[in-house]
Amino acid sequence: MKAIDFDFTENRGKSVTVETHEKIRTGKLLGLMPDNIVVLDMSESFGGQLALSEIELNEIVNIDLS
Repeated sequence: MKAIDFDFTENRGKSVTVETHEKIRTGKLLGLMPDNIVVLDMSESFGGQLALSEIELNEIVNIDLS
């Protein structure tokens, strides 16, 4: 679904897949920052090491629950 239609508050803490023009990322949604930055916790993909990903809202092509 398009980012504009996605409920970031209701889906906080859930596993999501985020697609941009450059990459597809999967992680736990930490939230949408006031400056329209989506933050994902991708630690599971990196063997438990802290791995956060920040994605600008306008760069998101598709976002869905995984």
